[in-house]
Amino acid sequence: MAELGVEVVKCDAANRAELAAVLTTGVKAVVHAAGVLDDGVLDGLTPERFTDVFQAKVTSAFLLDELTRELELDAFILFSSVAGALGNPGQANYAAANAVLDAIATQRRELGLAATSIAWGAWTGDGMAGEERVARTIKSVGASTLDPEPAVAAMRGVVAETAPTAVIADIHHPQLLAALLSLRPSPCWPSFPAPGRCWTSWRPRAAT
Repeated sequence: MAELGVEVVKCDAANRAELAAVLTTGVKAVVHAAGVLDDGVLDGLTPERFTDVFQAKVTSAFLLDELTRELELDAFILFSSVAGALGNPGQANYAAANAVLDAIATQRRELGLAATSIAWGAWTGDGMAGEERVARTIKSVGASTLDPEPAVAAMRGVVAETAPTAVIADIHHPQLLAALLSLRPSPCWPSFPAPGRCWTSWRPRAAT
């Protein structure tokens, strides 16, 4: 990163004072890609099991929103998840946290501020999908992960548009669809377009 001229600064993004210290008038773009998993069935999710998930996703996103309101940003990108847009069994806390990111982006756009919340499918390589348990689950349902290069290209495209939310995921797999829809029907699925070569980008008709 240093060879690219990028300065790396460590701070707790959920700590207002620490985050404010690294955000300056020179900041032109924000990419919020934090995430923590604590999966479990709904009746086993205590308030404490929501805490770490929301601290990483929601608290830091609210602070980034608040502390950059006066900056002229070219982009404010929130890494949401298909779990928040479409639901995913066993991830009620994670889904709720990601839905908040979509709401933040929608509100910022209504105020005329830069914002795009992207509900991602799993990525190839390091990251949350690279964890052994998550990778095993993805493989068990026959799902594919997104290659970083076309995923980043897709991100550039949706950020340049005016919609506050978008879904970028490779989810057209019978086993995955069966797992997602096994517990309840979803009105979203019939509106999905045909699968693209590497990824599918879909946008809700109305953000909520």
